[in-house]
Amino acid sequence: MRITGDWTLAHYANLKKLSDKLDGQYDAGARIDLNGLGALDTAGASLLVELLGPGRIEQSAEQTDCSLSAADRALLKTVYRSLNDFCVPEKAPEEAAGIQVLARIGRAVDTVWQDTKKLLGFIGLILE
Repeated sequence: MRITGDWTLAHYANLKKLSDKLDGQYDAGARIDLNGLGALDTAGASLLVELLGPGRIEQSAEQTDCSLSAADRALLKTVYRSLNDFCVPEKAPEEAAGIQVLARIGRAVDTVWQDTKKLLGFIGLILE
């Protein structure tokens, strides 16, 4: 597979349609050629990583016959690492509103109790 042209935000809509068409139409052994790649920005790099996968982009960018500039290699590396390390945080289950209200009241009562103990201790020290 040969990647050519400018992969930038200006061409994002067309590139997204093209990458959606190409998704899954090549096998794992297909060679990726990035030598025809023109201008590249973060949007284009993320599309390339989505299309080819982080591992394949890493292998293709690190090939000795790849003529990408150091800046483009660094951009691809940053994007594929960030997308490879990305995980969706787990959402904590929400408690019912009534339980939240009772918990808040309980914390407030405990705070008042602790403050009252400190105040009574202080008054006791003064009266001694």
